[in-house]
Amino acid sequence: MKNKAQIHFLLLLTGLLTTQTLTGQNVGIGTTTPTEKLDVFGNIVATNGGNITAGGTLSAATIDFSGTENGNIETNGNIDLLGTLTAGTIDFNSSFEVGQISTTGAIHTTSTLSGATISFAGTETGDLFLNGGVLSATQISFTGTEVGDLALGGTLSAVTIDFGGAETGNIITAGDITAANLTATNSCTCPSDARFKQNIVPLPQALDKVLALRGVGYEFNCAAFPERGFSQSPQVGFIAQELQAVMPELVRTMEDGYLAVDYQKLTPVLVEAIKEQQATIVAQQQTIADMRARLVQVEKLAASMSQLEARLQQLETANVTVVEK
Repeated sequence: MKNKAQIHFLLLLTGLLTTQTLTGQNVGIGTTTPTEKLDVFGNIVATNGGNITAGGTLSAATIDFSGTENGNIETNGNIDLLGTLTAGTIDFNSSFEVGQISTTGAIHTTSTLSGATISFAGTETGDLFLNGGVLSATQISFTGTEVGDLALGGTLSAVTIDFGGAETGNIITAGDITAANLTATNSCTCPSDARFKQNIVPLPQALDKVLALRGVGYEFNCAAFPERGFSQSPQVGFIAQELQAVMPELVRTMEDGYLAVDYQKLTPVLVEAIKEQQATIVAQQQTIADMRARLVQVEKLAASMSQLEARLQQLETANVTVVEK
């Protein structure tokens, strides 16, 4: 077995380290006071398809797989970062029973990021970037951060996304967000500036379309789709296939082939339907008003005729009296 001096020499000879210290069972790279089995002060770079495997907690300033054909981080514990994580794949191999990614910097991925919890708690800046990748997690939390953004160029799938307590929390995506529950404390908005739009046209026959819809109460088939995190509570809504037959622009086919309804787009249709219905009501009210005015005239005419009939009766009675005399 090589002694400390031999290991020290071999490390220097191979150019792997510039500064290193062995203290008991701890190895230090770039530090003279290692506190863990392997304590690295600086960056860890894995090239040519290299992997980093940890059975416990991995703590580093930067972990970089940039430029590799295949780079994985596999752990049954936690990944704790003080800086930026750039990797192809991050995977918790513990059936999500244990696994947390916690960082004070940013997490970047171009492939797949999966974990039980991804937390930016207590950090001043915490950003998550998916550059064409896929994010799957039970919970994503930016609680306590001053700035926390999700910038997505891919797909986000999570049970809970939490910006509670953050001064700034944004989800920016050109892809899809799929979540069992997504809560916005203040508002949820969509770009609607007139400068973004063209070919603007009215919505004709909105009332007829609304009348053709069928609202239903239902329950999700949780047993058949346990992976989707459906609520077991009673629901109200539309059947996507029925809605698609009336207003296809409100229904979207997801990547897995199932249909989804964009309920907020129904709002302008309802507005126009109400306006159409109100126009009908106003026209009917005017018709009723005209008929009432005519009825008043008819009633006046009837009263005049009654007076004439009474006068005529008086005259006829008077003539009979004169003849008898």
